[in-house]
Amino acid sequence: MVVNIVLNILLIPEYGATGAAIGTSISYLVIFVSNTTIFYFTDMNLSDRKLVPKLIVAFLLFFMLLGGLNSALQLPPFYKIIAIASSGFLLFMAILIPLGLIKRSEIESAYSKAMIYITNVVDSSNVVTR
Repeated sequence: MVVNIVLNILLIPEYGATGAAIGTSISYLVIFVSNTTIFYFTDMNLSDRKLVPKLIVAFLLFFMLLGGLNSALQLPPFYKIIAIASSGFLLFMAILIPLGLIKRSEIESAYSKAMIYITNVVDSSNVVTR
């Protein structure tokens, strides 16, 4: 949180929304490195220590590919945010599934639960359609 606040104070006045995004991204990197270090070098219950190198590879691939895409896209800010967010999600899944960090069955289960929830919300709402 401290890293995020400091970077936002330093970057937002100069770079606006881009500075906020950079600050937040760097703070997420700090969180990831901190958590990975804690899990790897302590006796915390990490069922498979082989996950740590896979997570590092996934993070580096994601960072490089999405960063490259972000640099290559020359769109107005609103459209760029939409393109990067949706591309980021797809890219994230495309990296995690082959590395075995997320199983297809887990994605299918999450999708099914989300659809059931959405259906229940829509069915129980008092929305009047014409």
